[in-house]
Amino acid sequence: MTRVLYAPQALIDPTPDDNRTTPHRVSALITIDPPHLTAVEIAPTAVPDGADVLPDHLLLTPAFVDAHTHLTLHALRGVTTARAAAGNLVEDVFFRVESHLTPDDIRAFTRVGGLEAMLSGTAVVHDHFYAGRSVAEGLRDIGLAGLVAPALQDLSGPGAGGWEQALDDTAALDDDDALHAVGIGAMVGPHATDTVSDRLWRKAAELAEARSLPGHAHLAQSPDEHARAVATGARSAFDRLDRTHALAAGPGWQLVHGLYLDGQDLDGLAEHAPVMVACPRSWARFGFPADVVGWKDRGLRIAVGSDAAPSNDAMVVQAELAALDALWPAAVPQALPLHARGPARRALHGRRPDDAMLWRAATSRPGAIHPRLRSGRIAAGHLAHLAVWDTRHPALWPGDDVLQTLVHGRPAPALAQLMVAGRWRGPRGVDVFGAHVLGEDRVQAWIAEATQRRRALWARAGI
Repeated sequence: MTRVLYAPQALIDPTPDDNRTTPHRVSALITIDPPHLTAVEIAPTAVPDGADVLPDHLLLTPAFVDAHTHLTLHALRGVTTARAAAGNLVEDVFFRVESHLTPDDIRAFTRVGGLEAMLSGTAVVHDHFYAGRSVAEGLRDIGLAGLVAPALQDLSGPGAGGWEQALDDTAALDDDDALHAVGIGAMVGPHATDTVSDRLWRKAAELAEARSLPGHAHLAQSPDEHARAVATGARSAFDRLDRTHALAAGPGWQLVHGLYLDGQDLDGLAEHAPVMVACPRSWARFGFPADVVGWKDRGLRIAVGSDAAPSNDAMVVQAELAALDALWPAAVPQALPLHARGPARRALHGRRPDDAMLWRAATSRPGAIHPRLRSGRIAAGHLAHLAVWDTRHPALWPGDDVLQTLVHGRPAPALAQLMVAGRWRGPRGVDVFGAHVLGEDRVQAWIAEATQRRRALWARAGI
């Protein structure tokens, strides 16, 4: 059903004929035919009868797009101690538990992780996990949109024996029009260079090319991955991946982490122009941040992801923006003499991202990766994923520079409503939206089910 929404305040990216370069506040009349935005009129001269008119104090923005999640791992929040994180967190902890998961576990845990993301203003997640159909069903259950990458593994990992099914699941998700109608689609998901053979990387690339699907993979996320690449005769994890020519396939790739890459690797990546996904709060747990300054200096596009609750304790992608910005001053070598640190900081400051770049790292940049399911902008043809914020709330007040506050602050308490694929997820108002979502009987039943399944999983995994 077509609906018309009028926003006296909307945060809109400039159009091609606009002299401005940053998102700015304007009034907007928006036509929505779920799941898409079909028309956006800036500064309309009249508002038609029957339009849904937002009050002046409410701000309409694109909802957040979380470019890298493992929502199922919400069940591991609190399990990853500092001692566990000191080793290979993925293999020592995650793989151990993941090998005991059932498809119903995955669906149940996806719901709870997705609910936290939704209540922070996220409408879209890019989730990389096993049993992709179960992830997609979990997203549909709670009314969250997303791109699902069924994890491909054949060398090692819990999915090593099921790569053919994962390829079939990817194709099936891409063919599912009912999922597309609620904003859920597919990505091709090779796990990493040390868990995926060259042969399977090429098969993944063939699927990405044939179906025009984006790819999503971890790259150089551990010293073990780097060492295994070198053991094959490659110079690095990127070099091993580059030899497969997979990055030339499909409409584009999202490569996550990139912690163990040097300048030569980054020069090579720049030739392929992937979207590099930063998870800075997760990196803090790993104790090793990526060279995001080098990413930006080479013109690599940067998006952000929250990764997983056990490595950051919150599925709040907006919180990653300020953490990403903080990496620039941290890039000044502490070995520099004190008198040299000031000039070095000033030089880096001129190269750090502005608020518009950071905002787009959690909205339009990851939202552009799928050619048929675009999101992250208030623009015709994009999926109708919208957030409404109360500028009178202390988390946003006084609202003189809302872009800065949305990027660097903690705006989640000011979230007044969320639209996913053209459908409001709850009533409007900071005092009722979250309470409605969590107060639904089915939501409480889902949380209870996930709690029971977690206990059973712990027993099977011996935790």
